[in-house]
Amino acid sequence: MISLAFPASATRAQALLLVRRLATAGAATLLLNGFNFALGLLLVRRLPPRTFGVWAMLTTLQGVAGVLLTALVAQQMAHVLPRLHHPARQRASARLFASVAVWCVVAFVPVTAVTLYALDLPLSVVAAGSVFVAAAGIRSHARFHLYALRRPRAVLTQDVVFVTLAAGCVALIGWREDLTALLLVLTFANMGANVAAVAWRSQAQLPTSGRVRVRRRLVAYRRHAARAWWSLVTVALSTVSALSPNLALASTGALAALATVAAPVALLAPLRLVALTFQASLRAEYAALIHAGRQRAAMHLYAGASGLALLACLLLAVVLWQAWPWLGPRVFARGYDHALLARATMLAFAIAAVNVVRLPGAVLLNVLGVFRFSAATLGAVVPVVVVLACWLAHRGAVVAVLYPALAGEAAMLVAELVALRRRLR
Repeated sequence: MISLAFPASATRAQALLLVRRLATAGAATLLLNGFNFALGLLLVRRLPPRTFGVWAMLTTLQGVAGVLLTALVAQQMAHVLPRLHHPARQRASARLFASVAVWCVVAFVPVTAVTLYALDLPLSVVAAGSVFVAAAGIRSHARFHLYALRRPRAVLTQDVVFVTLAAGCVALIGWREDLTALLLVLTFANMGANVAAVAWRSQAQLPTSGRVRVRRRLVAYRRHAARAWWSLVTVALSTVSALSPNLALASTGALAALATVAAPVALLAPLRLVALTFQASLRAEYAALIHAGRQRAAMHLYAGASGLALLACLLLAVVLWQAWPWLGPRVFARGYDHALLARATMLAFAIAAVNVVRLPGAVLLNVLGVFRFSAATLGAVVPVVVVLACWLAHRGAVVAVLYPALAGEAAMLVAELVALRRRLR
């Protein structure tokens, strides 16, 4: 009888390799989010509420652009690239997804410009914000590509370049309350990170993008169309649910009110660190395990990731609760209502915590190809969340717009647990 069991030594080696990759990915995300954390605190401290509201609107638009890249590119690469070992096939797939990513970014630039112009912002901010969103989108695609190939060291290199350039330029020009200058500096840093990613791929002989006719790429992308459609619906609805408070307040044009809800995000960088590490690393690891027929190992990874996320959220909740009387007045120092900020911060933390806990299950469902259940559930939940948030925003209930988003995240957590149980029964 032939044994199909993996040798113990091979299993240990695979486990160690997985731990190394996750640790490297965690270091990359820690570096990037550490910089974003420091930048967010600086902006909250220095910018008046309305100007910070403009920054919050830009990050909201960046999140919406990320929907297209995640659904149409990142999730498809994570599904396809781990299965390809022939260099020519990897190269063809890399070129295909690179072209789709460029189309997504180019298509979203006018949306960004029109939105910023509609908010009656200066043309310099409109132009700088549009270029910033485009450069950040291209850098996100480079990270997705390297993560799909399970090359977290390359991602770490790219993030080191970005943080070094951004921090160095901010220190060199000195801090001014000029959002246009900040956006141009961050655009330059994003472009430098993109150059570093291309150089690393060439040095490591990884597939890079190239010129192929658009029609041929459209035909080649048809094989991913069904999966990409359900990915787009699921990710778009999830993102709209998460951003519904920002979108609801932005629809009123009250940028200062938007700042009250968006400012607590500066304190939630540790939770964002956990979420992005899971999202970037688990997708490729899940795909490799599922393709190898090791569903039990994928479930063990899911249980461990969810348990770690829950533990991290509980610890951060205790720290935030105990430190708020000292932390709040020192971080939010200019023109904010601190009573409203306290409520907004606690509710924003609750939303982020539920999202982080449900993220490993959502990624696993995506890798397993379960899209319709999640999409149908989101289709029932998200419109209610958005309508309630907009209704509350137009009634002047600034902090109350967070309650529908919290209820929506909780409903999705329950629905995804049910879907996982049915799929793996």
